Amino acid sequence: MWKLEHQSTDKGFTIIELLVTIGIIATLAGIGAVTVSKVRNANQQTTCVNNLRAISQGLQLYYNEYMFFPENGYPDDAMISTRFLPTLPAT
Repeated sequence: MWKLEHQSTDKGFTIIELLVTIGIIATLAGIGAVTVSKVRNANQQTTCVNNLRAISQGLQLYYNEYMFFPENGYPDDAMISTRFLPTLPAT
């Protein structure tokens, strides 16, 4: 019978409990955002290194075939630029 006298009729949360919960969630979200940013930066750096490695290997293969490196960056640059440039009239 003494249990009936001490039962609480409040079944909700207090404002302090809600604020603490929101603060914890905000802190975890902030930590998660920083982590995602670091992972993206590491991914971009890895992609850049892989691209540079592929360019290096392509240049090395070109050198092994022709015994010189391309002068203008790409082997066909000179041919494309002379083929597609309009001719200027002589003055």
